[in-house]
Amino acid sequence: MDTNGYLYDGSFEGLLTCVHEAYYRREDPGFIAEVGRYKEKIQGTLFSMIESPVLVATDPIKAQKVYDSVLDKISTEAMETIYHVYLSEAENFEIMVLRYLRLGFRIGFDLNKNLQDKRVMDMLKIERRVVLEAHRLQGFLRFQEKQGFYYAAYEPDHNITALIAPHFAERLTDLDFIIHDKRRGLAAVCRNKEWFMTCLEGSAFPATPGSGSGSLYEDLWKGYFSWASIEERTNLKNQKRQMPKRYWKHLTEID
Repeated sequence: MDTNGYLYDGSFEGLLTCVHEAYYRREDPGFIAEVGRYKEKIQGTLFSMIESPVLVATDPIKAQKVYDSVLDKISTEAMETIYHVYLSEAENFEIMVLRYLRLGFRIGFDLNKNLQDKRVMDMLKIERRVVLEAHRLQGFLRFQEKQGFYYAAYEPDHNITALIAPHFAERLTDLDFIIHDKRRGLAAVCRNKEWFMTCLEGSAFPATPGSGSGSLYEDLWKGYFSWASIEERTNLKNQKRQMPKRYWKHLTEID
């Protein structure tokens, strides 16, 4: 049976609930979309009059069943791929996940080795972009000391804060910190070696790197950057390739 589409709350559990409903209702939704994003997309269009998507309420029990089934019948690797693609926020990623899982439940453990299948290749390409950005920003995120915390603001392409927070929690063991994704209004907050995700709209700490706040921490970074740079070997093209310019606004060492 076909249906126009599913709407959900945008959570990972919500997405897995949609997968559960598609299987047990024996439906093939034309799309799966977060409610707010869908309303923005169709507002004032003809689709708003002819489409009648199903609103799927997030059900933790159903989501857990899908999660366990992926681990048991496919692999842990496949679950990681699904989660990374979910964090990508790529166009129509929800339907990609559903089609990937349908293939996976037929193939089993070797799903990600089936590279000739477009459903697998598309998922792996997106996953690589997410993992690469997370790895890159683990090395380039810059913290400022603010009101007893170390604060880092950034605007990643993907929703990777929950991916990089454990890296810093393991290494900054004696420091409390906030990693603030200003694009999405989300933050990872770590206090006493425990971290959690929370909403953080706007800017809790308005001063940004290069704004003249003049902290010792920033001055040290700028001094090191200046000392380590060799003017004759400056290669802006290579710098932009290794660290795209869209990230520069939150780098301490760049004014």
